[in-house]
Amino acid sequence: MKIFGLVILVVGMICIISALSMGITVVTEAGYTVNNIGLISTRQNGILIGGFIGLCGLLLAIFGDKIKVNSLNVKKCPFCAELINVEAKKCKHCRSEIATEDIALNVEVNKEEPSDFVYPKYLFIIVGVVFIVIIAILFIPRL
Repeated sequence: MKIFGLVILVVGMICIISALSMGITVVTEAGYTVNNIGLISTRQNGILIGGFIGLCGLLLAIFGDKIKVNSLNVKKCPFCAELINVEAKKCKHCRSEIATEDIALNVEVNKEEPSDFVYPKYLFIIVGVVFIVIIAILFIPRL
């Protein structure tokens, strides 16, 4: 997740640099140059969108590793199927007592899982929606 955030941060910085290097003047018939309001607006939009993408990437790079849940330290409650600590004797969600046989069974199930970490799906959904909105803003022609 951290590498994904760094890639998004680099993409945001590239957007900002390309927006800043964009020319905003046009040559008139008289031979002198004037600022074009439409080009100024396009530059401003590029800077804002690039900054937003860069901020999302920075947040993912900083907090990407902290949102992991170690599956070896948690188990599922046999009554409500919520994740609880391996050493728990009582479920914090449904308040049911957990027998020691259930603890041993869940620890063995957790050791069989191939993945050590589980990422929240909502994070991928949020990042995907942000990119879809940004691409729609950039590529859908204005009416």
